[in-house]
Amino acid sequence: RVAGYPLGAALAPKHLEHSWRLLFSPELTFDRALLWVGIAGLWWIGFARIITPVFRSLALEVSRDERPDQKAMAVASHRLSGLVTGSPPSAFFIVALFFGCVLLWALLTKLPSPVGTGLAALILPLALISALIAAAMLLVTLASLPLMTPAAVIECRDLMDVVSRAAAYVLQRPFRYLAGLCSKLGVMLV
Repeated sequence: RVAGYPLGAALAPKHLEHSWRLLFSPELTFDRALLWVGIAGLWWIGFARIITPVFRSLALEVSRDERPDQKAMAVASHRLSGLVTGSPPSAFFIVALFFGCVLLWALLTKLPSPVGTGLAALILPLALISALIAAAMLLVTLASLPLMTPAAVIECRDLMDVVSRAAAYVLQRPFRYLAGLCSKLGVMLV
């Protein structure tokens, strides 16, 4: 069902206009936010399926001076697009686990006075450490997002290897990374 109409009736011009107004209405509701997250997720999956063979062939040609045949690219593309698609969400999932510890502490503070206060006081150092780790990981993950796709198509391993390689490059060579990012942004603006 689209905007309350069956799919066949939803494609009529009158109903399409109603669906368009519902989709782009300025008031944000939970179902509209969920719809936009779904649209963005499907776009990301499709984008990853399209760019993975291009990135892989460019990377092999630049780094090893070899051109893979079409059959090898098709096999690698299917396997690698999962890495390209899954590496950013897996990195954010780890950050969410650490922020979850802070939320657990916040829930403990809502328990009745003697029990909640005592448990919250005992767990406060762990919550603070979790918050610091989560904030640092979030900054590194956001900085390493542009490097996850190249790491996925070159290394061809698993999700955590892609995330750790991209983050390691940002942490080990931060000035080189910033110089490369600034030059990329400069080329895009010109």
